Amino acid sequence: MAYEGPFSNRIKDNTVQIIEMGIHFSVDSDGNTVTTTPQGSEGPIILDATEEYGKNYSAQVTTHPVSDKTDRADHYQVDPVTLQFSGVISNDSINIYEWAEGLGVGTSRCQAYVQRLEKIFKEKILVVIRMPDTPSTENCMITSLSITRDVQWSNGFRVSITAQQIMLASGAITTAPNPIKQDAVAKTPNSGSNTS
Repeated sequence: MAYEGPFSNRIKDNTVQIIEMGIHFSVDSDGNTVTTTPQGSEGPIILDATEEYGKNYSAQVTTHPVSDKTDRADHYQVDPVTLQFSGVISNDSINIYEWAEGLGVGTSRCQAYVQRLEKIFKEKILVVIRMPDTPSTENCMITSLSITRDVQWSNGFRVSITAQQIMLASGAITTAPNPIKQDAVAKTPNSGSNTS
């Protein structure tokens, strides 16, 4: 007989998933950017049931007069995408699903998810957020996290999350100039020229 439970009809592609990218926005005592190995081995954080989800797009347009022949890119700035979703994480045993093996069972599952969500928020870890029927959104930071329990979900938690995508600059950030690349001009003495 097949398992029948509150979330037995789940399909992986119909769930909201949060995946840590392993990138932190913090620095150590020496001023170096802190990065860690991506935590993909833990698997994604998957909401058992999703109440609502969505993406918000917005932009800023200049309020000053603009010439007809001006590049519109200079007067129209697209804001980062904002994602909002809410749902439930539970302690239901889900190791019956092939795609959910290794996520834990019993009371440890909710506790592990809450700890991971708090760590993502407090340690400023970038995440990828996958929502049903929409492309994945990378380089997101959780800007609001609410974890509550009520009479309906004594076996789990209701979570409400707001995240915002950020643009990452490419290239390395260093605390001191690279000693190998010295200024070529500094090596050449300036003899100058005499004019009368």
